[in-house]
Amino acid sequence: MIKDFFNLIFPRCCLACGQALIRQERLLCTYCHARLPITNYHLAADNPLMLRFYGKVKVNEVFSYLKFIKGGITQKVLHSIKYDNYPELGQLLGRWFACELIRMGKLNDVDLIVPVPLHKSRRRKRGYNQSEYVAKGFATACKIPCSNRVLARIAKSTSQAKKKDRLERWQNVHNIFAVKQPELVSGKHILVIDDVLTTGATLEACAHPLLEAGCTTVSFATLAVAI
Repeated sequence: MIKDFFNLIFPRCCLACGQALIRQERLLCTYCHARLPITNYHLAADNPLMLRFYGKVKVNEVFSYLKFIKGGITQKVLHSIKYDNYPELGQLLGRWFACELIRMGKLNDVDLIVPVPLHKSRRRKRGYNQSEYVAKGFATACKIPCSNRVLARIAKSTSQAKKKDRLERWQNVHNIFAVKQPELVSGKHILVIDDVLTTGATLEACAHPLLEAGCTTVSFATLAVAI
């Protein structure tokens, strides 16, 4: 009763369209949930996302939930997660995405979920790592262990969004990740989680130290992919 009264005075709003949420809705309204531009790339026999890593790093699977188009709903959603202090939306979307992948049998042999780490100074400034929340959503849905203690960002980089091409993005993240606990990845299939896949440079930079530390298989999952 008190909660209903509080929501009447301070209505909860959809983080995509700004409309008031009804009682059973959380973070996104039903309309915006229904119009999320889901990629369905995981259903394709030849997943086009795999091409972004061909010849660069050995990767088992690449999954991306939403199509990112400038000015579209995905951009609004990601902005809320990353800059407007709503990381729990990333956790919710991560859970939805994982449920779909589980239904298709895509996560059956994954041993450990690892989020892409933020540099400690950036994490301190933002207050959280959005990729960790997405990873938590995955872990909740699929009951697979999740650890933010495996990978460390050992050097600070500038924002990838400011880099114009793949070479600049790769140079920006090359050799900035390290495996802190190799015993946790040795002989395992690791699923690396990030918020957005663009050129793939960041995920590639995460995969190399994991493979060098004895990880047998690496897969990637992101909330969105720039198309």
